Amino acid sequence: MSAAASTPAGGEVILRAEKLERRFGGLTAVSDFSFELREGEILGLIGPNGAGKSTTFNLISGFIRPSSGRLFLKGRDITGASAKKISRLGLVRTFQHDSLLSEMSVADNILIGTYHQRLAHDKRMEKVREVASMTGLADHLETIAGNLPHGLQRMLSIAIALAAEPQILCLDEPLTGLQGAEVGAALDLFERLRTKHGLTILLVEHNMRAVMRACDRVIVLNYGRLLAEGPPEAVSRDETVIEAYLGRGR
Repeated sequence: MSAAASTPAGGEVILRAEKLERRFGGLTAVSDFSFELREGEILGLIGPNGAGKSTTFNLISGFIRPSSGRLFLKGRDITGASAKKISRLGLVRTFQHDSLLSEMSVADNILIGTYHQRLAHDKRMEKVREVASMTGLADHLETIAGNLPHGLQRMLSIAIALAAEPQILCLDEPLTGLQGAEVGAALDLFERLRTKHGLTILLVEHNMRAVMRACDRVIVLNYGRLLAEGPPEAVSRDETVIEAYLGRGR
């Protein structure tokens, strides 16, 4: 049994989307999309290429505004709120491509994540060391970020987000480019963040095996619409999901 399966997540609804839609001119990228994320849950968001995952992620995190629909965080209507405001309310995201300051040290990169907090510098550095320890970067604080191996750069992206003290951590394809043991270590980290640090996680990921292992529930998007939702095992056997992937040459 996976760690996720052995840790039921039945907390209160912490994030809710109601009939989200996003249009770009004549193109509807996301349509009539509703979902709930419960406190303490690891929820996977998957779909074929072009399914609308990135647009949905950007809507949830405030980087783009919905054309219609509503979004609620901890019961508060955050529809149209800026990414900065949403982050301060506790929803923090990473990005598909590492958004690191490659010429700065690991410590300075993580420090950026603390800037919205009203803390003295020594307290910020205490947070930096804490987050570095959580993500396997404790021995690399003085290393220039651009000199890190790819796997540790991915961990640094997560560390920067964690330094902002999120309640909801939104991970945008965090396993891209990771191999073998690196994937396993990342999944173990996600589970520790949930069980030991009380985080709720929304995971967008192409690595289906990893999604099946890590997530309590999985949502499948196709052409911007909700195609399926449920436990990983059930979703992986859903004929409409299989057809959506096979139909796009996957």
